[in-house]
Amino acid sequence: MLRTLVPASLLATAGAMQLTASSVRQAPEDFETVLDDYSRFFAELPDNCIEDMCSEDMTLGSLEEVDEEMREMSAEELNLPLQPGCSAVSSGSRALVSAVVQAYHGSTALEEVIMSSDKVATLCQCKSWQCEAAWVHGLENKDAWSWNYDKYLETLGKCWDLEKDVFFEKFMVPHNCGKPAPSGTTQGGEECQSAALEQFDKSIAAVAVPQVMQQAGIHHLNRAYILLWRPLCMTQLSSHAKNTLKHGSSSRTNMMEGEIHFLQEVKNTYDYLDGKAPQLVVSLASLIWEPERNQQRLQTWLPCMGTLDMGYVPQKNIDIVSENQFKADGSVKAYGQAVNPSSFYNVAKRECTDDSLLNGIDDAILQQGLEVSAFLAKLS
Repeated sequence: MLRTLVPASLLATAGAMQLTASSVRQAPEDFETVLDDYSRFFAELPDNCIEDMCSEDMTLGSLEEVDEEMREMSAEELNLPLQPGCSAVSSGSRALVSAVVQAYHGSTALEEVIMSSDKVATLCQCKSWQCEAAWVHGLENKDAWSWNYDKYLETLGKCWDLEKDVFFEKFMVPHNCGKPAPSGTTQGGEECQSAALEQFDKSIAAVAVPQVMQQAGIHHLNRAYILLWRPLCMTQLSSHAKNTLKHGSSSRTNMMEGEIHFLQEVKNTYDYLDGKAPQLVVSLASLIWEPERNQQRLQTWLPCMGTLDMGYVPQKNIDIVSENQFKADGSVKAYGQAVNPSSFYNVAKRECTDDSLLNGIDDAILQQGLEVSAFLAKLS
């Protein structure tokens, strides 16, 4: 499979208004300013948004009303991996579930669904931005290569409700992968996103259960991963992408080459985790427009998580706090009902029908994008 290097020009364009740990490392003194900028950006978005995708900003119309009753789906319809994410959780163990997601590619949608279960503990109560581990006090200004993992788990253990069966976190992959890695290092380079997850997985597996968890009777963490990816044609729904598209065809092709690279990194991550830890691949399109199917997929793959609600909206001061600045104006199910994807995506076939955003891309990179999309779709 061909791999591409994300140009620095793409990162400057697609990374506009992109809040990442790396951006704070570069200018930590501007941390509060960056957060203020993001607060204003999200405040200006209309209601019923999933991150920067807002239904009121669409002119696509609504889906027709469908039967709300959930039917039991077959194993073939759910397309689940052979290895489940968890078995029965004992009093001495918990499931540590990490969602591996590109920033602004659906992590909020997934977390809204996951936090609807009363068996899941999130990091929101630690008041971190978007409930992300990288913004928890004491872990800021770090990444997968620089975290002290004993401190990492000890710190997060004070955020999670240790009585619950599942500890959930979002692993936001690094965005700045525009330069080759320096000789003898693993940071940077075209595959730094999958390399970061590899570093995280190996490090978490090697550290001891922290004292705060041992005192709660927890002596083992069972790792599991949810890999969320966004089909290429869904790029048009992003407010960030719309701003890029205004700058002409060169900006569009650079942006879409970056999107293809992001999908390749999802596959690279899948290849690394295969046989090492349980993983479930989820398409953002299927999550939004096939909510009942993905409710069953998640519940069947991760039975220790309990029952989910695809129509759930996080509750202030219960699930989230104001400091999270969590964009949760509507549910995943409501968003799917408000936006009809028929002009660019076939829900029944689970494939893009409009590839116009890819016009002008180098043939080899285009073929890479189509092949990796088909690979991920088969797993979703």
